[in-house]
Amino acid sequence: METVRNRLNIEVARGCPCQRRFCQASKYYHPWRQRPFEKLIDLVKKGIQSAGFEEVAFSSLSCSDYRHLDKLLIATNNLYGDSKLRISLPSLRCSERSLKVAQYINRSKRPTLTFAPEAGSDRLRNVIGKYLSEKQIVETLLTANAMCWKTIKLYFMIGLPTETDKDLADIARLVKLVKKEAKGLNLTVTVSPFVPKSQTSFQWAAMASSEAIKQKKIF
Repeated sequence: METVRNRLNIEVARGCPCQRRFCQASKYYHPWRQRPFEKLIDLVKKGIQSAGFEEVAFSSLSCSDYRHLDKLLIATNNLYGDSKLRISLPSLRCSERSLKVAQYINRSKRPTLTFAPEAGSDRLRNVIGKYLSEKQIVETLLTANAMCWKTIKLYFMIGLPTETDKDLADIARLVKLVKKEAKGLNLTVTVSPFVPKSQTSFQWAAMASSEAIKQKKIF
């Protein structure tokens, strides 16, 4: 039986420069600190040698913002390309920068990419501090599809502060728009209820009731 998460996990940075209004972890682990490139390569070598993992995961609250990410992925590929070591990254920012670094992940096989738009409309994304336009999201997903990625995961939240029926409808509209334009792209959409967290800007916001969550029909 294969063990779940049976891989070498290495933290490239701690904290998050984005400070989203709903994110508790970014408050707890503030400030944003990045590990030196040389230290990370040393951890990869020691971890693979001592544990024999066949996959390494580079993790962070905002992995896309790690300044040496391109260099790190290229170096790891050069070191272990012949052994077919798998490389994985967590949810990436929906941007061209993310696609640039993602091309170095398992070059022989396009893995699943994960993005978290969080909300369906530009207005609500601005409210929660996720400053990402619909144009950026669509362009990134279409470019990923053109680069031969066939499976992409999208994460959204419902029950966010100031949410309206239009914001909910915009999730479905956004997904349908991408599906229409990106032929053959398999989208996996996860929708989770918003839970207010302590130490965040929304810590006193009321969570939607279970009945209200059930009534929020997205698709």
